[in-house]
Amino acid sequence: MADLKQTALQMFRDTLAAIDIPATMRRKLAREGSHIRVGGVTIDLASFERIRAVAIGKASVAMACGLAEMLSPAFQTEGIVVSPTLPKSAPPGFRAIVAGHPVPNAGSFTPATRFWICSQRRMNGR
Repeated sequence: MADLKQTALQMFRDTLAAIDIPATMRRKLAREGSHIRVGGVTIDLASFERIRAVAIGKASVAMACGLAEMLSPAFQTEGIVVSPTLPKSAPPGFRAIVAGHPVPNAGSFTPATRFWICSQRRMNGR
């Protein structure tokens, strides 16, 4: 029985290791020049002064890295990555924030507050 448990645990670890989040981001977002296609919608990134992103969850750093890789060197990204533990590193321009998951904690309100402040500044031209 212990062998089955170890086998299942090893299969789980192997599956997690095989998931390539940046590659998935590249499949989901198609970029051609300054245009990016997301879910059937094309956006001209050249019309934006800044590109900000919010990535949430255990894969937040990998998602932000995938986006940053796809857009560089033509476009610089900035934003926040929110995860239940402090990541070893975040992509340049991104801040890491620890938030409770699945049960919210005090840190869970920080990402929402920062996002709201950034969006208000953007709406007010700052």
